[in-house]
Amino acid sequence: MTNNNKEIYPSETKQEKSNNQVERNTIMNLASNLLNKDESSIDMGSIMKMATNLFKDDTLMNSVKDLAKLNQNKTLDISERPQKQEEKDTTLYYQHIQVIIHKLTELKQELQDIKKQNEHLTEIILNQEKQQTEKDTKKSIMIKHIISRLKNKKSSS
Repeated sequence: MTNNNKEIYPSETKQEKSNNQVERNTIMNLASNLLNKDESSIDMGSIMKMATNLFKDDTLMNSVKDLAKLNQNKTLDISERPQKQEEKDTTLYYQHIQVIIHKLTELKQELQDIKKQNEHLTEIILNQEKQQTEKDTKKSIMIKHIISRLKNKKSSS
């Protein structure tokens, strides 16, 4: 405890240090007497007396206030870090979303190109089937014509 007080109150005189040591010893004795001899129950009256003495001790109260300020500053620093990290995360998420949007746009264009190619290929296939059907029809007509001629020749002979 003395090291902490030296950091908080570096300009204490020897008299103040000795008074503080006496007060600390008194508080420690009081704290050790808080427990009854069987150490199974606590004397609430003594606790209240000790709390009253501690509140009256300006040096101790100043120490507590200084520690509270230090802890409050640490809490502020900690709370600022998550906000900065959150901003970084948000920026990172935004960048990822932009990349995904770009890829989706490319995929959409690719899909449109594939649909056009599909329509063109379907048209080509239909034209080929039509041409093949026309050829088959011509062949069929020719075969019928040849058969008919052969029948006519056979009948005339």
